[in-house]
Amino acid sequence: MKKIRYILFLGAVSLLPLSALACPLCQAGGTKRTQKAYNETTLLLALLPITGTGAILLWMRSKRRQMESGG
Repeated sequence: MKKIRYILFLGAVSLLPLSALACPLCQAGGTKRTQKAYNETTLLLALLPITGTGAILLWMRSKRRQMESGG
């Protein structure tokens, strides 16, 4: 039983460097295209809630104006 645990442990440890290559925050190993895509996606995800909130506020403003004008 100890031998199986030891083999599984060695297998898991040997795979650690491969999982580090998949980390999007470790941009040193990526190409410029990968870095650009990562930065653009970060920007998109940062602006998405702001845009959604702005759209809702504009919609509420237009509905309020419609109600005030009696339409």
